[in-house]
Amino acid sequence: APAGAVTLILGPSGCGKTTIARLLLGFWEPSSGTISVGGHNAAGMSGPELRALMSYVSQGDYITDDTVR
Repeated sequence: APAGAVTLILGPSGCGKTTIARLLLGFWEPSSGTISVGGHNAAGMSGPELRALMSYVSQGDYITDDTVR
């Protein structure tokens, strides 16, 4: 994602959106590979440092097998 840009991660349930967010925000560590933020390896940054650099808006998910009506 470009620096300073607003980036939307959109997709169907189960495609990995929450996983990406948890990795980017430092709640989880990757099992392989690296995450870079501003050209710096995120592994050297604390969770609060990472979260100060980005915003996360979660959406409650209520999956039902019925109609709204």
